[in-house]
Amino acid sequence: TWASFKDQTTGAAVTLATVFYLARQHGWIDTQRDMHEKVQALDDKHFMALEGGKSWVFKEDYDPELHRPVLTRMALKAFGEFYGNQKIAVTSAAKTGDKTTTEMVGIVGIWYSHPARRSFEKVVFMPGLPTPAGCYNLWRGFPIPPTPGSWTLLHHHILDVICNGVADCFEYLLNWMAYAIQNPDKPGEVAVVMQGERGTGKGKLAYLFGLLFGEHYLQVNQAKHLVGNFNAHLRNCVFLFVDEAFWAGDKQGENVLKGLVTEPTIQIEGKGINVITAANRLHIMMASNNDWVVPAGARERRFCVLQVNDRHLQDHAYFAAIDNQMLNQGGLAAMMFDLVNRDISTFNVRKFPWTDALDEQIIRTIDPAMQWWMDHLGKSYGNWGFQIRSSMSDSFAEANGTFNSKSSETKLGMFLKTVVPGGVQKVAHVPIAGSSPQECYQFPPQQVCRSALIKKLGLQKDPWL
Repeated sequence: TWASFKDQTTGAAVTLATVFYLARQHGWIDTQRDMHEKVQALDDKHFMALEGGKSWVFKEDYDPELHRPVLTRMALKAFGEFYGNQKIAVTSAAKTGDKTTTEMVGIVGIWYSHPARRSFEKVVFMPGLPTPAGCYNLWRGFPIPPTPGSWTLLHHHILDVICNGVADCFEYLLNWMAYAIQNPDKPGEVAVVMQGERGTGKGKLAYLFGLLFGEHYLQVNQAKHLVGNFNAHLRNCVFLFVDEAFWAGDKQGENVLKGLVTEPTIQIEGKGINVITAANRLHIMMASNNDWVVPAGARERRFCVLQVNDRHLQDHAYFAAIDNQMLNQGGLAAMMFDLVNRDISTFNVRKFPWTDALDEQIIRTIDPAMQWWMDHLGKSYGNWGFQIRSSMSDSFAEANGTFNSKSSETKLGMFLKTVVPGGVQKVAHVPIAGSSPQECYQFPPQQVCRSALIKKLGLQKDPWL
């Protein structure tokens, strides 16, 4: 039945074009198609579709270097120029008499006007979902069939190295991976961030996991390919590996990155076409050896940060053994089998284990005013409860790079209201015995202020210990 040809979440997707191709290979003749063999050959690998308000020709091709199918989009002009030298003899009857005339006609023009030309109203990317009528689905399915087997070496690498032996992180990461495999049509909602030295095996995990997604896996090494204007390469991506490609201090890119992680839709912009809105299918893994990796905010829920162990730093024999098991002994198929069948019915992707590494990212991300307050709370004071307002204002202004006593005092007062439990009181106080009274801020106990900041930022541990 036709239902048996529906798109599958596992295994290669079967398109209607594939069905017709196989039928023709076995002797079926499509009388309605009635194309010259050269035009038919063109139609077998090309189709026309609307995208971004324009007509485009798409070529279904194969990349011998990446060893996977690719879809190349061409403007009509470029397509016509490339195939412009291919012509066929067309015989037609004269307007009068019984004579016929034969002329050489380009196959592009014939294909353009042929009623059986492959055409689609829209190009969509709907992993594991039924393809709407009149649409071309970019989803190709998973290339690795799930098969029981062993992938113990990578399994141990995830536990001992990537998760540094922390069982909660290990279980979460396996569930996160299974979630990506079982829900390729949904956004990942949480990016897994691996922080550690080069050569520790961060990229090894991402690469081997990425092979399960075939052409729907993408690695980016430059920020412009992640948060830049032209991002059409993300259109048919399910698993995205960001390898040393993002600077956490990029404020403009910060919002783009956060949107790619959690938003249900993303804006896709290709060169020369209008921006289109597409469903977000991205599951993002990041790796970096920088101290500041991601813009983690207070009570962060977008980034699960893992501190990678360096016990196998540059251990070539160790990584070669993993490759051999995964690539030559059925490890990829075994990993696929376990992830497809892993029970994640109660898994909440947003509920990830809090780590010291995430605490560090939050602290590195806070703005200058909050950083000043954290530093201020870390110092020892003879009389914490009463602090001279003008001295605090000068220190606050210097930290924020805006030294102006009047405005900085106002800004400081507004800021303290947001971080001090119950706010602060302006009082006249004698800071040193025998001196004149000065205008001071009166604070709650220092530990109370510290606890309030820990809670506000959502930190797991006391950063002043």
